[in-house]
Amino acid sequence: MDRFVCLLLPLFINGVHSISINSSLLLVEEDFPLHSDLPILLCPKSIRLLEGDPSGVFSLHPLSNSSCATLRLNSHLDADIRASDGSFLSYSLVFGESSRARLSLDIQVIDVNDNEPTLIDPPAIVKIPQGAKRGSLVTTFTSFDADSGIFGLPRYSILPKQRGVSIRRGSSDGKGRSKAELILEEGVNERMSLTLLVQDGEPSRGISHSTTWNFTLIPSDANVNTAPSFSSIVSQSILIPDVPIGSTVFSLREDSDDARRVYAIEDNALLRIDNKSGEVVLIKRPQNKDEISFRVKVTDPSSHLFTEATLRVVFKSLPSSPSNSSLLHPSYNFSIQEETMSHLPIAVLPVGVSLSISSLPPSLPLIVEGGNLRVARIDRDTLADSLLSFNIQAVDEAGGSMGESVVFLSIEDINDHAPIFSQSNYTFGLTKEGAERKSGGVFIGRIVVEDSDATAPFNTLSVYTRDARLRVERDGSVFTTKQITDEEIVVRIFASDGGSPNKTASTLVQVRLIEEERITVVPGQKLIDWSGSGDESKRYSLIKMESPRYSVEEVKEWIEINHTNGSLLLLTPIPSPLIRLFVLVKEERNESPKSLLLLFPHNNVLALTEKEYTVFVLGKTNESIIDISIVTRGDNVTFSLEGFPSPPPLAIDDKGRVYWKDTDEDPPSDWLNGSVVVRDGEGRQDRAAINFLFTTTNLHIPQFASASFVVFLSLPFPRGKLLPLPSPPAMDLDPHDTLQYSIVDISGFFSVNSSTGRIKVIKEIKEEEVFEFSLVVKDNGGRTPFHQESIKVRVEARSEGDSIGMETSVQSLSLPADASPGILVAKLNYTGRVKLVSTDRHFSVNERRELILSEKIDAFANEKICGHLQSDGALPIPFCVNIIDHHSLPVVQFPSEGSIVSAEEGRMNDQVVELRLAPSSPPSSFRLLNETHSEWDWLSLSPTGILSTLRPLDYEKRPSILVRIGVCSLAGECSPLSFTINVIDKNDFCPVFENTWMEVWTDEKESHFPLKIATIPEAKDGDTSPHNRNNCYSIDSPLFFFDSPSFSSSPSSPSSLYIYTNTSFDHSITPVIFFNVLSFDCNLNCNSSTGHFNSTLAITLQIRIVNKNFPRFSSRVRHLTVMGGSSVPAGTQMALFTASDGDVSEKLEYSIKGSIKTDTRMILPSDAPFFVNSSTGQVISRSSLPSSSYSFTIQVNDIALHQDEMRVYITTISIDEQTEILFEIPFQTFLQREELITDLLSSGSSFTAVIDKCRQRANSTVVLLHFMDSTTVADIDKAIENLNRSPSPAVIELRSLHKMRLEGVRGDLDGSSLSRVISIAVIVLLFSFSFLILIIICRTKKGLSPSPPCLGVHAVKRSPYWTEISVPVVKKKACESLQSTEL
Repeated sequence: MDRFVCLLLPLFINGVHSISINSSLLLVEEDFPLHSDLPILLCPKSIRLLEGDPSGVFSLHPLSNSSCATLRLNSHLDADIRASDGSFLSYSLVFGESSRARLSLDIQVIDVNDNEPTLIDPPAIVKIPQGAKRGSLVTTFTSFDADSGIFGLPRYSILPKQRGVSIRRGSSDGKGRSKAELILEEGVNERMSLTLLVQDGEPSRGISHSTTWNFTLIPSDANVNTAPSFSSIVSQSILIPDVPIGSTVFSLREDSDDARRVYAIEDNALLRIDNKSGEVVLIKRPQNKDEISFRVKVTDPSSHLFTEATLRVVFKSLPSSPSNSSLLHPSYNFSIQEETMSHLPIAVLPVGVSLSISSLPPSLPLIVEGGNLRVARIDRDTLADSLLSFNIQAVDEAGGSMGESVVFLSIEDINDHAPIFSQSNYTFGLTKEGAERKSGGVFIGRIVVEDSDATAPFNTLSVYTRDARLRVERDGSVFTTKQITDEEIVVRIFASDGGSPNKTASTLVQVRLIEEERITVVPGQKLIDWSGSGDESKRYSLIKMESPRYSVEEVKEWIEINHTNGSLLLLTPIPSPLIRLFVLVKEERNESPKSLLLLFPHNNVLALTEKEYTVFVLGKTNESIIDISIVTRGDNVTFSLEGFPSPPPLAIDDKGRVYWKDTDEDPPSDWLNGSVVVRDGEGRQDRAAINFLFTTTNLHIPQFASASFVVFLSLPFPRGKLLPLPSPPAMDLDPHDTLQYSIVDISGFFSVNSSTGRIKVIKEIKEEEVFEFSLVVKDNGGRTPFHQESIKVRVEARSEGDSIGMETSVQSLSLPADASPGILVAKLNYTGRVKLVSTDRHFSVNERRELILSEKIDAFANEKICGHLQSDGALPIPFCVNIIDHHSLPVVQFPSEGSIVSAEEGRMNDQVVELRLAPSSPPSSFRLLNETHSEWDWLSLSPTGILSTLRPLDYEKRPSILVRIGVCSLAGECSPLSFTINVIDKNDFCPVFENTWMEVWTDEKESHFPLKIATIPEAKDGDTSPHNRNNCYSIDSPLFFFDSPSFSSSPSSPSSLYIYTNTSFDHSITPVIFFNVLSFDCNLNCNSSTGHFNSTLAITLQIRIVNKNFPRFSSRVRHLTVMGGSSVPAGTQMALFTASDGDVSEKLEYSIKGSIKTDTRMILPSDAPFFVNSSTGQVISRSSLPSSSYSFTIQVNDIALHQDEMRVYITTISIDEQTEILFEIPFQTFLQREELITDLLSSGSSFTAVIDKCRQRANSTVVLLHFMDSTTVADIDKAIENLNRSPSPAVIELRSLHKMRLEGVRGDLDGSSLSRVISIAVIVLLFSFSFLILIIICRTKKGLSPSPPCLGVHAVKRSPYWTEISVPVVKKKACESLQSTEL
């Protein structure tokens, strides 16, 4: 058998299908458990919820082992939310299946007593009026309770009970506001302190809340403090001219008024008042009225006395001239949002009249379109003021003025900028002394963050970190909060602006623990070297400097650092005894901070090491909180804490250690400010500010999430399961406070986790029972002193029994108000064998299954009494009884009070609803009772009760219409009926992008994928309901995709509008990419009135050039040979050094790094006879080269300060220091082997070979070269001799593989042909003689092993042929500078 017994109420549609529900009215208490099933049964299981629940408060839930379903509650109910007419929360749901069958269910939310009564502006001093008699009204108290029925009915009493006065209940407005009257009973001759007690609900049954108010009753002849009075401004009419919106128009405060007074003005949409200053600001101008009265109030907080008055305000425009009264207003006030296109209507101009603009601000992009002004996008962040003004004039065709006016344009700022840190990461150093400070408070460094938005709160930044070891101040100062034990910590620091939603940014802070190097500076010393200085391959910079009693700006004037070698230079005499410096040392791929402490012992002053101390006191301890130190320790030094507003619970000893005087003593506040003073025996002293923040101060009481907890459990409830309560159940505003929970439970079924407050069932609950116990919470971890709060927890265990099977309709019963107890209300027919009990005391069920009246109900005339008929083990049955007064007012059966009726938008409805009277109701007529005419614009009601629409309903304008109808008897007396028309949304809007174009940027050559390209704004859809705002997006380029791509042919609907790519772009190939994003309705059925069913957003993607590559020289070392250095003319290009960089369009900068070394001394680059062109890398001579050799380092940098270096050696040589060698290999082959041959020549000669030039001769190559010995030119004869005699593999390879031979170079010789012949002959003879001698020597050598060939390497002195070029242009290889044949 199913859990429920369904009474099928078939509704045959077309005669083939039926659906059923076991009740058409359901009463649900507002504290019904969330995610629980309601006592309702709907069949069959496939039934659907069609209308009446747009917010998804309920959902259908199929029952197991049943063909039916039930409703489940998804959101909290609140019966205290009322409509403007006072009606309570209700729902009218419509169910159906695939056929046209429909069922309705009305759900009425029943109020429970969950609100306390409150008093509204009660007087603290009540004075009996002069001449008051017995029974006179002394004063009136006003209370408010959001609950309804008996739970919202207040009961008043005076404590202690007095014979002099009494209290009685006065009038009520029916919306929770009630009044109580204090009545004089006897004469009062003395002051009395009385308490007003206000209770709601039923105190006798313990279902009530109460509030109290203490006041003093004073006799009429006693003196009393007078109430504050208003200034004379309230006695006259106030004229408000035509000023811009947001201007201060007047003030209620005078100079003589008490500064503590508080001002207020009644709620209105025109004026706003500042409670403290009394200044009144204009926020809107009235449309139709010129003079309006407002109630104003001034209160004295010390005595709680107040005065109310009526303020008359006259809204007048400035007088206008007759010429422009018909065309232009005296002024126009517009407010627009930045970064939006705005259309400003001015006037409808007649033919031949146009507008002209003068005094237009240069930053305002504005054009005239007829009688309107069009404003382009304005960036508020570039404006100095948010209010702009300019003049407009209406001009006819003849140039005559038709009117003048001034336009005030207020630019509203938006949160369109995120915070930006000055660096993506910061590196700070922390000394060992600072890291060991247990209480923290050590300043590490400062970060800089800015926001480009113009106004608060968008540019109001909060800087914070989630790492407990550091804290960040508002100015970006970073401090430690505790002892640091790690050698290095990396912390992410966040910045957030005040927008909603806010924008955030983050940066990384790297803190390294560094050793401090102490350096003692002697008088007169200006240059200071330290252990890490002197390395020219590194870069040095000062990142932090501090000195006691002096600001950072002052210390910057004392000292500077050489960025190349790290040496410190003192610029002025130092007045301080010490300077602490943090130096950042940068290497090619690493950087590290260094700490230096410069001591100046000759400056004998008494000084504290800090100008200000900030100490975070995390807890009471017997150890020292902070150790205050001084620069130089003197004799008879004493410390003291001074200047505190109240004595702190701390003390300081003669060694500067601050400690608790008494751990049982609490500080007077959580923030104490004062000074620490040090004195010595010579009368000297120093003072520094000190701030103590006591984070353990227990200032707040823990608060539970609700006034009480009620939990419903379904039997059986297993052991070990948690109760469904809020987690955590209580909170405390003290930031470092810990809560401890406990329960007072005599049943033994429950236990609580003392840390989390989660309550667990420790015994299985098998039977129906109600448990009540107390949940107690203590702060401060339960340690003394602590605050304690408790709350009642009610647990009801229920079983899900069978339904009663009620056949009688009991949802709309009726009784006359003068009915006597015992009268029959209804005969109950039900199938269950149970005894029913009414939950409402006015009714009962007898043994004959009759619902009878038990008590009089005349007090409930024209109201409805509802309750439940229940029995053990069965679901309760709701019932309602309409109480009709003696005038026999008609009773409406449909629609019910507070119900919801649905109607579709976009079409005329001849009959939205037809009012039906109860069968026993007398005849009646109907009329609309709405207080405003807004509903009358939409609806029409006939006298017979048919409600129709006057024009098509529009969900976007009015999603629901509250209707109040008067149901009137023939005698003309009416009773109100309230219900709501729920307008059903149709898909009559299509998605539209607000802007049709946007530009985004990305970096080139990205390697991390997927890469986020852009975040596009959602397309605007005028439809409101979620199922009609189901918009899809697609991209017309295969390069891009959303973060939730769909690989099917249908477009995807992304969960967020982030566009990604898996492609890397190159700016040199594709500098810009264009693609489109299309937005459309996912169901493809939107019916837009514009005819456009989709919207396109054109996106321009700009590819940014990114500097990721380092410039590189082709070699690490280069040798440059200069012939005849003393004869080199100025301006000669000696060499060209170029570096390559993979970045496109990269600009490189060349320079000489450090000093230049000659053969005799070191010179500066500015003193060298040559220089390097920073743009081209050319080495150009300034004058002749007096030294024989120069060596230096040339450096190249790109715009990102990436760099590379190359060592350059310049040697000046003469003709006698060069030689020629012949290689019998082709010229191109030699070029390919040049570097290898140069290395072999160096290895074989034991010197460094430098090829100066080479040329092609026939099928061989002639090489001109010299040799270097370190930095000097080697003896050419010695080098050739080494090549001849060396048996090294290098020489063997040169002779065998590269065919090195002696060469007699031909050329065009100076002089006669005879001289040339003689020279050649002499050379041949010398060669023959030398060859003969070598043969003799070889034959005389001993040894059996075969000797290497004796044919040695021969060379000749440099031929005059080479003198035609004195200074070569050196490139990558020497031979490439002269790739020629015979010259």
